[in-house]
Amino acid sequence: LIDVDGALGVIRKMFVAQPFRGKQLNIAQQLLETLFKYAQKKGLKEIYLGTTEKYHAAHRFYEKNGFQKVNETQLPHNFPRMKVDNKFYKFQILNLKS
Repeated sequence: LIDVDGALGVIRKMFVAQPFRGKQLNIAQQLLETLFKYAQKKGLKEIYLGTTEKYHAAHRFYEKNGFQKVNETQLPHNFPRMKVDNKFYKFQILNLKS
């Protein structure tokens, strides 16, 4: 998680190795929940991320966890975009349940 300006965070990349994916171990979910808690403590208001069209399971995971799709024009001016990213998401920290 990159703190871009004190109120905005960006998840650069988040991966879990293939043998450790899935609901049984729940590692990705725990990792994201840890990231959310950290973001709250840091006072971040929004979290953005970029990914590619081909990671369908990741899209479902982020959407299930409250991320909303946004188009490129809705990204903050200081979003550190990677060339390969063509799908973008935003999460409002206010949406977290305490």
